[in-house]
Amino acid sequence: IIHGDEGAGQIRSLGRLMLFENFDKIRNAITDVFASLMTKLGKPNQSSTIRVYIVSSLCGGTGSGTFIDVPYIIKEIAKREGLKVQVMGYLLLPSAFIPTPINSALEREHILANGYAALAELDNLMGNTKVPYEASFMSGNKFTIESEESPYDLCFLIDDTDENGRLILNHN
Repeated sequence: IIHGDEGAGQIRSLGRLMLFENFDKIRNAITDVFASLMTKLGKPNQSSTIRVYIVSSLCGGTGSGTFIDVPYIIKEIAKREGLKVQVMGYLLLPSAFIPTPINSALEREHILANGYAALAELDNLMGNTKVPYEASFMSGNKFTIESEESPYDLCFLIDDTDENGRLILNHN
């Protein structure tokens, strides 16, 4: 279905499916990064916090299909390792991509639909009426996450204009 760098082809559910399918690799990679940090810097003390940055597009399939699960996975692994993390999200909105060459009106519709769905999901998990997050990843051992927390401790939504309406991204 997916070839090389094509990602999930703007299909959010396929992006999330790929996360579940590759969960062991992803968990191991995150665990290895934490282990490497502890080897290089020593085990953090109780007041130390590791800041994790997630940069993702909300417009395609891979990014918008995984941007909610990944911070929860990171937080759960950190908790199990006895580490405190702060997860920062830098999420690109559809306007950052729309002016670039788009192959078809259908591709434009997918970009906008994915962005809308991703923002609605983010609002449900970070808004005033937060819903709890729950997921079970079936791998060698079942890995279940249940959380009342927001996925991101701080989240920045990035589009192509500043607060005064000036274009900040060069689409040429």
